[in-house]
Amino acid sequence: QLYGENQAYDDVKMRKNASLLTKLVEGYLIQEQLKSKDYYEKYLLLEAYSSRFLDKQFEQLMKQTRKALAKEKEKNADYYYYQYLIEEQQFLYDVFVKSRPQQTNLQAVIDHFDIYYQANKLRYSCVVMNRQSILSVDYRDSMFGKVLKDLENNPFAEVPAIRYYYQILLLFQEPQDEKHFKQMIQLLSTRNIPLPTFEQRQLYNFTVNYCVRRIREGKLYYYESLFQLYHQQIDSQVIMVGQYLSPNNYINITKTGLILQHFDWVADFMENYKNKLHPKVRASIYDYCVVNMDFAKGNYRTVIQKSLQKIELQDALSLIWYKTLLLQSYYHINDEDNFELLVQSFRDVIRRNKTMSNVNRLAYKNFVDFTWKLYRHRRNKGSYTSLKKELEELEPVVQKQWLEELMS
Repeated sequence: QLYGENQAYDDVKMRKNASLLTKLVEGYLIQEQLKSKDYYEKYLLLEAYSSRFLDKQFEQLMKQTRKALAKEKEKNADYYYYQYLIEEQQFLYDVFVKSRPQQTNLQAVIDHFDIYYQANKLRYSCVVMNRQSILSVDYRDSMFGKVLKDLENNPFAEVPAIRYYYQILLLFQEPQDEKHFKQMIQLLSTRNIPLPTFEQRQLYNFTVNYCVRRIREGKLYYYESLFQLYHQQIDSQVIMVGQYLSPNNYINITKTGLILQHFDWVADFMENYKNKLHPKVRASIYDYCVVNMDFAKGNYRTVIQKSLQKIELQDALSLIWYKTLLLQSYYHINDEDNFELLVQSFRDVIRRNKTMSNVNRLAYKNFVDFTWKLYRHRRNKGSYTSLKKELEELEPVVQKQWLEELMS
């Protein structure tokens, strides 16, 4: 109790007690975090034993920690960081506590630090290049410019934490050389990849994004590779985040399967994984994918009917998805009046949408504008030569493959 019945409120005292309480809470949070970092706790304990000259306790804990690290199956950059910390403690203990500088593990300290540094540098190089390809953002290249050169003749080239990200970096830097992609597929096909699940998922995402970029360049045979990548993630369950499958993955897997006309497989997937979607989005995402199935099978009037029923109930992004399907369906059935009305309303929706990135806004604007050009051109029954050239150079644009098929 801060105040008695007859004691006046003291703001200074209140603030002081609030500050002390905050420090207690922060201390508790630090302890809770340490519980999830077992090897860092051991590192701190080794440091404490060493500074207090508790030789027996130090040597016993060092032996236990090394044994535990050797049994670890997941060996990412963090693993080598902890190896470095533990070996550093052994080095400091040998030199400053036991005074035996000739018998040290200095090479192990250096090697583990090098692997940790190179693995992290590679991973973040991949993150940067992936973000640049998606978001058109710039980063200083002082950290990443020499990454590939630094890794030539690398003694740690086959360490998984380095090998996998090195291959991803080659995909980004030399995208036209398909041998890099084949090697990445081979690596991902390895059983028991010795990396945490979240990093395996990241590697798959990098490779999937590479396939998507190649498809946008007109290399449509990458759809099969994309489908296989999704298949592998489903089989290994790497694609699951906790107990849920992300809506984007559910939609992308469905659309990829439909493009390849694997209708039965897609139908099974949609049903089997419907309940893996978060309850808040389950119904809307499933319904949208059902409409995509109808579109892929050429049931355009069914698509129009279902889309018009759903369109008023959707959020901004889903509204754009359904309007895309409507525009395509009106085009296929040659419904001129509704097509023209939708073109104008679609442009308004794109312009007013505040949540879209500039790249996505431009991609959808280009899609609507070019579909309108195609529609007018179809009425004139002329050659598609100039439009084909225009579409080839048009970037960014969604549904590019569909637009190309309309001119084939």
